[in-house]
Amino acid sequence: MKKAFVIIQFFFCLTIHGQEYKYVNTHGLNVREGAGTNFEIVDEVHRGDKVEEISKEKGWVKIRTEKGNEGFVFSKYLSNDLASIDDSSKGEEDDNSSIYLIVGLVIYGLYKLFFGGSSSSDSSSKQKNKQQTSLKPQKVPKINCYHCKNCHLKVETVNQPNAHNCPNDTFHN
Repeated sequence: MKKAFVIIQFFFCLTIHGQEYKYVNTHGLNVREGAGTNFEIVDEVHRGDKVEEISKEKGWVKIRTEKGNEGFVFSKYLSNDLASIDDSSKGEEDDNSSIYLIVGLVIYGLYKLFFGGSSSSDSSSKQKNKQQTSLKPQKVPKINCYHCKNCHLKVETVNQPNAHNCPNDTFHN
């Protein structure tokens, strides 16, 4: 009787310790009827779910979910422990952040091109506009009507005409 009890305990220990549990390391992993993508989907497991590994076949692992459903998943989507799942999620976030960075740069470039881009012709026209707006209006001298003292010619000018600046050359020569 003791032998039977020891044998039963031995097999019980083997079945408990012989079970290997894995953790799903991806979002929305399909569980299939057979080892291949051509088989029907029977269930879906999610990141962090604990599954029991039953057997391995050509890169595929037969698993039993916590709900008791059995099926096949590709082995690269299973990890030995939860810590490795956390490490792998960092890599996925890095991949996404680089995509966001690239998309952001493209959007910024398009924005500058259509709404605020400055080419060399744009910058030179902006400088000209700045110069034109920064010029102060000059005072226009007041033009008066005078008579030359010597020839009495009526002249419209700023200053009183005399023999040196009078336009009547024939008289003053």
